[in-house]
Amino acid sequence: MGWVHGPLALRVDEPLVPMKSSTQIEKASYEHWERSNHLSLMFVKSNIGKSIYGSIPECAKVKEYLKAIEQQFETSGKVVANSLMTKMCSMKFNDTKGVRDHIMEKRDIAT
Repeated sequence: MGWVHGPLALRVDEPLVPMKSSTQIEKASYEHWERSNHLSLMFVKSNIGKSIYGSIPECAKVKEYLKAIEQQFETSGKVVANSLMTKMCSMKFNDTKGVRDHIMEKRDIAT
């Protein structure tokens, strides 16, 4: 499958696009990086859940795509933290469950 070269696009920045005057080594290096980028992008996309796939913007480079995924979860993490804090602060004790259950419920929210 050629995955041996997959992580190259994650480790090395994109080389300059070869010109007609470029050497064979420069052209081969660019083609190698381009193939690695394509395989890496396909691999990442194939392992993303369908529920979040549509919310991630399309990117041509795997590094940019991974950054977009990171930003997506960074934002949603803040939303979750905010909703948990709101729930914990607004939670009031009532006699129906008992003190122990109230404390356990608050502990579960905190973790």
